[in-house]
Amino acid sequence: MDLSPAVATALSLAIGYLFGSIPFGLLITRRAGTADLRSIGSGNIGATNVLRTGRKGLAAATLVVIDLDTPWILDPADLKSKCKNTPFDEARFTGRAVRTIVGGRTVFEQV
Repeated sequence: MDLSPAVATALSLAIGYLFGSIPFGLLITRRAGTADLRSIGSGNIGATNVLRTGRKGLAAATLVVIDLDTPWILDPADLKSKCKNTPFDEARFTGRAVRTIVGGRTVFEQV
């Protein structure tokens, strides 16, 4: 299926927004039967507050590892979308996600 660049961009934004709005920390702690995460510590639903529940395994299940010192250049050929459109073509960045863990499983690891 060939999508136009506008449709591919809109679809990518919609899917990214959808997954970004899912509170995985809250869902995982609720499923594990711990107290409401929003009533503990800072009230945030991130991995640090999940760790405050005393369940280290749950905190590891909601973790993104970031290397703040890694310099990198965005290459459109490395993008996962078919259209490869980006306003950041060959832009230089510092800091990169090197591993993402969701539900205790590694779903992304920088090679």
